[in-house]
Amino acid sequence: MSKRTMVAMAAALAATVAARAEAQEHGTRGWAEAHCSAEAVRDRNALYWDETTLEGLFALASMERECWAAAAESAEPEAELVLDRPWTAFCSDASVRSRHPNANTALRFRLYGECTDALQAAADAEQELRRCEYTSVSECRSDDACAGRPIPPAADERWLEVPPLDADLATTAFIAERGDGPWPTVRRCDAQGCDRIRVMAGRAGAYFILQQADGPWFVKVEDTSVLPAFLAPGPTARDPFVEVATLGLNVLVYYGNCADAFPARPPR
Repeated sequence: MSKRTMVAMAAALAATVAARAEAQEHGTRGWAEAHCSAEAVRDRNALYWDETTLEGLFALASMERECWAAAAESAEPEAELVLDRPWTAFCSDASVRSRHPNANTALRFRLYGECTDALQAAADAEQELRRCEYTSVSECRSDDACAGRPIPPAADERWLEVPPLDADLATTAFIAERGDGPWPTVRRCDAQGCDRIRVMAGRAGAYFILQQADGPWFVKVEDTSVLPAFLAPGPTARDPFVEVATLGLNVLVYYGNCADAFPARPPR
């Protein structure tokens, strides 16, 4: 190992330790400990860098540092939440270059990914989510056959978690689509854990639509508070939803209820 390489490695490791300390001082909560750990960074970048090489070790140390730096940035007192301001400035190429002057083009690209992923994780951790319960599912196959079945809560523990469905959510999604902020997310959960889906969002009449930003999935929730009383379902079916997903060429259609998805509404 050359002296120059040793100096660069030592500087990268020292900068990582400093960035971690700064993030922890800002109070980034448990999400950063999990998201920016050395193990998590290696798992996300295993396809790009070989940690048995000096280049790989330097790259992984740099990406861990970038993750912690973004975590600290997201917790700045004046920021409150990453959603409140564009993230393009902190994660821009010029900003990444200033923090990693020895990084080549390929590494800077991955550093940009670590930066934006960390800010997205910060936004996800701050997001308030409401639980929606499934009641039934239908599977439609390419042979035109559709079979439906109920989903007993005790026998098939699955649920959906959505952010409050309001104008702020639609604005957040618009900002994200423009590239100036993190995406709002929906979580699909079962007994094994939850998967996050980044969504576009908007209202269409009595319905609020959440559509996957990069895939063929969407949820449509009916706001029963805006319906005439004679059209609204009973209290046990308040704010019903339909969720549509694909599995190969088959279509899965889930139905359920989101009793608390719409915030700040007067009782009926």
